Amino acid sequence: DTTAPVITSVTIPAYSLSTSATITNSVSHPAAAFEMRLYGDITAVSGGSVGVWKAYAVSQAITLSTGDGLKVVTAEFHDSALNTVSALVTTTLDTVRPVGTVSINNGAAYTNNALVTLGTATTDLDITAMDIKTSNLACSDGSRVYGTTYSNQVTYTLTGGEGSNAIYVCYQDRAGNK
Repeated sequence: DTTAPVITSVTIPAYSLSTSATITNSVSHPAAAFEMRLYGDITAVSGGSVGVWKAYAVSQAITLSTGDGLKVVTAEFHDSALNTVSALVTTTLDTVRPVGTVSINNGAAYTNNALVTLGTATTDLDITAMDIKTSNLACSDGSRVYGTTYSNQVTYTLTGGEGSNAIYVCYQDRAGNK
């Protein structure tokens, strides 16, 4: 037997909120009997050990190594004749919630117009969306809708009428941290 298994796909989500992740793959071989192993920036493989050959599975739960940043995992597959193929997959572990600030009309204490400009800033470089509300809901509250694309300047209409108005902005990054 000189025919190696054929990899159609090996995938992992591009971003992960926690060290728990799942690799899915599609691999075929005429003999239909082959094994797989996973190793790299991982500390555990469900139903097996890191770097140890085990029966092929379409979906495999893994534990990423700790520490935010890029994680690289190698998936190898071999048949009974030890014909081997491999693929590298990457994910970015991001466990940190974004933190940001907001100012109204460049920090003005008062405005005579309900249409204001919000200046936003955050330390997270991967912000993709934000939610702006006049009520102080937790950023993880299910009623929040992260439908506004992140921008460092946003036009917003105050709805509270005359008097004090408060605005609360929550940010969401690519990994889904809120």
